[in-house]
Amino acid sequence: MTGLTQSLLKIITTGMICGGMLSLGGKGPLREILRFGCACLTVVLLLTILRQNAISLGSLVGYEEQIREKVEQANHETRQTVLAKTEQGLAEELERQAAVFSLDCGAKVICNVDAEGMVTVEAVILYYRSGPRDKLQQLRQSVAAQLALPLDRITVCEEGNQ
Repeated sequence: MTGLTQSLLKIITTGMICGGMLSLGGKGPLREILRFGCACLTVVLLLTILRQNAISLGSLVGYEEQIREKVEQANHETRQTVLAKTEQGLAEELERQAAVFSLDCGAKVICNVDAEGMVTVEAVILYYRSGPRDKLQQLRQSVAAQLALPLDRITVCEEGNQ
């Protein structure tokens, strides 16, 4: 039997005994003494059960620490996922934008995420494959304007020089 089942059986048994005693006790002062005795017995029983089944404060502190660690880990994983998805999405968008300039370019976007989850773009690398080279500067300027990034943080590399 589990501790909870045993505790419930003890409480029910005490209730039945007290009920029987009160029904046989008659009226008057004897009944009041029996009622007081039953109340005391019930309180002692409940306190004993609570003391035996009490959760120690130390285990609660450990549990709280485990929860805090799991929350921090989940926050870290979420930030990393947001960072990866943002970098991937921006890179795909820059590759589409390069196609508008008749350029075949791959893109890599390097981002950073702070403790509040705000993502900032740190650098962009464009991997030039083919297309009119004179359009590369226009693409860089367009990317700089869209991402609010200085031109020196937008690098163009030949596809073979990654």
